[in-house]
Amino acid sequence: MIYIFNFGWRRGLYFDLIPAQDKSKEAKGDLETIFASFHSYLIFHEVFDLTPEIKEKLKKHGWFPFIRILGKNFEKMRDAAVYDFPIMDISLEVIETFDKEKITEIVNNWMKKDIFKKHEILIRKGIEEYLEGDFISAIHILYPRIEGIMRYVYLGEKDKPTSEKLRKKLVHLAKEKCNESSLYLPDDFDIYLKDFYFSSFSLEQGEIDLSRNSLAHGVAREEDFNKIKAFQSIMILDQISFYV
Repeated sequence: MIYIFNFGWRRGLYFDLIPAQDKSKEAKGDLETIFASFHSYLIFHEVFDLTPEIKEKLKKHGWFPFIRILGKNFEKMRDAAVYDFPIMDISLEVIETFDKEKITEIVNNWMKKDIFKKHEILIRKGIEEYLEGDFISAIHILYPRIEGIMRYVYLGEKDKPTSEKLRKKLVHLAKEKCNESSLYLPDDFDIYLKDFYFSSFSLEQGEIDLSRNSLAHGVAREEDFNKIKAFQSIMILDQISFYV
């Protein structure tokens, strides 16, 4: 089998010269899934080619290759990190592409899943506050719901639901739905949640970036309650919605 494919000027070549009759069905695998992953690599090369340094720079600003921003929006974010463009300005440009109609559609899709339905009233209230420009209220409502949904995902497990166990359970569900080349990026999202959403803080050293912990303990900086951070909370919830 030889498969040649392209996206624009980018080319891909897959070949497997072992006789088909010598392979079991399991060894050949799901060719549709395999080929889809190849096309994903060509189309979204900016995601798969991220260096650890660029990943870290994006994460420091609260960004991740969220599924909803893949494509031109994420290319802008990636380029901002690579070329030291003002990430805050680029962030606001990306956020402006998500109008009320688009965000409402995203939230409506969440509510098709029972685990989100349990939080519907509060989530919709948080989204309403975001759309009205009250980012302080939006963050205070939506940030706890992120952990709340993860706790419902973990429900039924015997061990105490620590932040690590919550993350690992979520990643386990995601991996059941994808292969190693998936744009779901469950392992990367696990690290993002650990280092950004669940990050610790030190009041003594002034390390109080917005996180689930600094918010819950009432020490997060006032300037972090902004549109970008509120939007990122929506994207975190959205990413989880693809996993559960």
